[in-house]
Amino acid sequence: MEKRVQIGCLLDIYGGLLTERQQSVLDEHYNQDLSLSEIAQRRGISRQAVLDVLRRGEAQLSGWEKKLGVYALYRKNTQALDTCLALCDGIEGDGDALRALKKELNALRAGWEDADGI
Repeated sequence: MEKRVQIGCLLDIYGGLLTERQQSVLDEHYNQDLSLSEIAQRRGISRQAVLDVLRRGEAQLSGWEKKLGVYALYRKNTQALDTCLALCDGIEGDGDALRALKKELNALRAGWEDADGI
């Protein structure tokens, strides 16, 4: 399951750098949850051809992530925001400053998710 989520996120980030064929096959497999057989049947190609496209696409996505680290940075920042929000929840009191801080942190997180599509 973790691999599906990771590849899906990498596809959202770097998918535009893949060929149209790679992008659509990876989308069908990871986002639409189609099997190799289903993809092969839709496209009129062999399961092995689908597997080859998937492997090449996955390798390219992983290579770009290794070099650029956009997904790792996104995860790190999201975890930091979650920690900040949890710390805010642990602070006693209901002051205006605390509410404003929580609002800004939530807005920041929502902005990243909307902008990146993740």
